[in-house]
Amino acid sequence: MGRAAAFMSMRESESLRPFRPLVVGAPRSGFSLLIAVLAQIYAFTPGKRQAWRGRLQKLAAGQGPAISAAIRRVFAARGLDQDLVYNATFQDVAGGPKWLDPDRPERACFRKYIGVRGMGDFTLVTSHPRALLDTYEVVHSHSNPALWAADPGYGDYTKFASLRNPAGVINSSCYSLNALTSEYLTRFRPEDAQDDELRLKLALYKLTDLDFFSGLITPLKTHLQEYLACRDRWHGMKWEELIDTPGPTIARLAAAAGVILDAGVATGMWEVLRDRNLTGAHAHNYRRGHGRVGEWRGSLINEHLELLRSQGMEDIAVALGYQPFTRLRETEYTEVQKKISDHVRRGSICREVEDEVLFGFAFNKSNLDASRYDFFRSYPWREHTCVERSCFADETLLLEAWDAAEEAVRAFNIDLCALLESDGTAAGEVLAADAVTMDPPRLLYQAGRWNVVAFRGRFFGVPTSMGPVDLEQADVEKMPGLLQARSHDELRAQIPGRRPWSGLRQRLGI
Repeated sequence: MGRAAAFMSMRESESLRPFRPLVVGAPRSGFSLLIAVLAQIYAFTPGKRQAWRGRLQKLAAGQGPAISAAIRRVFAARGLDQDLVYNATFQDVAGGPKWLDPDRPERACFRKYIGVRGMGDFTLVTSHPRALLDTYEVVHSHSNPALWAADPGYGDYTKFASLRNPAGVINSSCYSLNALTSEYLTRFRPEDAQDDELRLKLALYKLTDLDFFSGLITPLKTHLQEYLACRDRWHGMKWEELIDTPGPTIARLAAAAGVILDAGVATGMWEVLRDRNLTGAHAHNYRRGHGRVGEWRGSLINEHLELLRSQGMEDIAVALGYQPFTRLRETEYTEVQKKISDHVRRGSICREVEDEVLFGFAFNKSNLDASRYDFFRSYPWREHTCVERSCFADETLLLEAWDAAEEAVRAFNIDLCALLESDGTAAGEVLAADAVTMDPPRLLYQAGRWNVVAFRGRFFGVPTSMGPVDLEQADVEKMPGLLQARSHDELRAQIPGRRPWSGLRQRLGI
């Protein structure tokens, strides 16, 4: 895919502001697809090779694995290393569902699912300085659209939201397999790893246990209500539009990034992404042969739609631009719907999965309100970690693993804070040697109300209040308020106020 097939809009190419995409969306709403599309678009945007991200990634790759290693050692000491179910997604320091901490928004939280065959599982939440989120080209989260929209630290990020008919989100959630389940199937039941019949059996439980089904509605409702209250701050992408009209939808997303895409390029992007797993080590995120618009009409039954209506989801769907939930014709139910309907009307739950380990791993979902279930335990926050939810049988072992995680996360955060508090946050010293080759101007980073730019061997501090500035054309000597220097350190000394990460360890209590 060459740059000749796309070109930058003048508005974007003339400004000093690089494309910083941020995605928020509920699970099963087209979230991973939107991230993948924007990652493709990112390649066409200015300022994409930011050395500070390279520094973060190097630290995460070098010191990050010490956290998962510390946890694994605890289980290995008990002879349980072969039974530990710990997907590589969660062993990545920045892996797993992530969000800003509403109480301490300078830090971000990352959820890790950890289980042991025959002993249950628990969710460990780690917290780090939120700069760790920028190890990704596309910063992303399932949570708190209003918080992201209001945070001034993300004011220059282009914000995107993944959306889907709420009935489709809930239906897809019932059929989805989480990464813990995926890891268990891959390692211990490889012959069933791609068995769609097994996935259906797991879904039948969720679709006939109306308490479980209602538990999926509550967090989705909260998320969408919050989104609707700040929707004007987001570029919404409907999953259905991406599936039905991928070319125009991708072109519209690219336009939000300041990129004009040729129709053929947009369509080519979709061909690369469609009908495949996009979540790496979580090998079961994509359900082969499914993911079609309106598919929920052949799976949900009228009792499900009534539950959705009773919790206000129909009104939310209409507010998002979808049609009201019309009553389904029961005479046209599929065989799956007939089976679900029979169980629901008899008040029975369909439980066809005999593997208790598999069933337990499949039950624990982050997008579930588990307050109605009494078999989960939760624990208060320590400084850097918490056990959010546990049904793990050996509490002593759980606490040992938690102790190890707390200390390892603390050590990593010390290293991360040291990097952020140094001038190397923006990789100024790394880029300084190459500054003479920076033509056209390159934005290195933003420091408060200043854009720090390298151009032809010099460093400039451009007040953000100036708006777009073309340093190639402007007479910089006649621009009051513009700072310039021969070295990065010299320029940093001229910028008033503290550096953005100054004193971070103290503020986070490390």
